[in-house]
Formats: sequence, C-alpha cells, structure tokens
Amino acid sequence: MHMTGTSQKATALPDWLVTHLNGLDLEGKSGDAIQIMTVDADGWPHLAQLSVGEILAVDPQRILFLTWPASTSSANLIRDGRIVLETVGCGAVWEIRLQARLLAENRTWQGLKAFSARVMSVTEHRAPYANVLRGLQFELIEPEHTHRRWREQINSLKRLAKAPPPDNQSASREADSGKPSA
Repeated sequence: MHMTGTSQKATALPDWLVTHLNGLDLEGKSGDAIQIMTVDADGWPHLAQLSVGEILAVDPQRILFLTWPASTSSANLIRDGRIVLETVGCGAVWEIRLQARLLAENRTWQGLKAFSARVMSVTEHRAPYANVLRGLQFELIEPEHTHRRWREQINSLKRLAKAPPPDNQSASREADSGKPSA
C-alpha cells in the first residue's frame, strides 16, 4: 500500500508558531533553528538559518527578522525579497512563504539588517505514517553571551515593529547618511 503525505495551505501563521516566535523565553528555545531559503542572483535556492533570537512574529501576517549585513541572504532579499522559512512543529514540517523588504540598517546590534516580511502562504506538510519531531537544532557555545545578544536583538525588532514602516528608498538614504530621514 502506497501512502502519500498531505499538505494543507493557509495564509496566516498558526497560533503555535506565533507563540514560538514571540521573542519570549529565548533561553528555553535556544537550540531551535529555522531554515530559510532565498533566491540567489542565478535563480538557485540559498540556504541559511535563523535562531529564535533573530526573528519575531509581530502577528499571524507579519514577521520581522535580522540578517548579517554582508550575508548572501541579505543581498538576495534586497534584490528579490522572496524568502521561505521552514520549521517543524505539531508533528509536521511547515513551509512559510513570505515577501520581505528591508526595514532598517545600522539601527540594530552590530548593524544587522532588519527585514519586514508579509506572509504569502503557509503550508503544513504531514506524513500519514509519522510525526516529524525535530528540525535543525544546535547547541550554543557561549549561552549567556548569546542570550544577552538575542534579547538586545529582539528588543530592536520590537521597537522597529512599533515604528511606522519607511519605504525602501528612505531606509537606504538613512543607512547611507547614518541619520534618520525626515
């Protein structure tokens, strides 16, 4: 007998994921990684990971996240804006397609780039014969230092979530001048 998996689509993050990415209890979630895929200049998927200290679900429709300034992911997102997040929860693999835009540069810890992303679709991939228990996980080498940095990063994202969103041109001007644009 051949058993196939099922996929269910939605247009908003599930409640459990909004709670998981709420920026709270970072120490308890510190081993979790979220795989991201962006599109490189040649059209190929580029894989990277985000930790719970680099991503914040503002609500079921919007996620803010940070990337390293010189990373391939940052360059891909500025050029293209499409990103897929993949994570595991509730016995399934979750694929979240988002459209991202640069929100801020040089206003976060170590000049990380902040992006705001709108949820385009959420697909739950579930096998009828098995539950997926874990995705990417890691162990922190210096947990106290990393947790402190993550709290600073999440606080930056929370401040940015409350600010009126700039257009991409004013965000670029602000980054170039080092001063907020009027």
